[in-house]
Amino acid sequence: MSGVIGGTLSTWNQPFEVLRIEAQAAASKGLPPRNIVQTFKHVVKESGYIGLFQGEMIVMMMIMDTHMRVMMMMMMMMIGMLIGMMILMMTMMA
Repeated sequence: MSGVIGGTLSTWNQPFEVLRIEAQAAASKGLPPRNIVQTFKHVVKESGYIGLFQGEMIVMMMIMDTHMRVMMMMMMMMIGMLIGMMILMMTMMA
């Protein structure tokens, strides 16, 4: 649970990362350099405010997927332990 919260809170800088990548991509295409405000306006104009969070859903899905796998493994271990305890108890009773 704390990993999910930490992963979620780590997304606060996503808009800045998008702006940095957009500015670098524009520079690599030979476009005139833009400052952060110009890049912000460009991203919002092209993609809306949601464009500042491009790729964030994929990161969130990866975080959730990892935690779900850990939870499933823990459940499988607990079920295995319960089955082992039941077998042990049945052999002791016989």
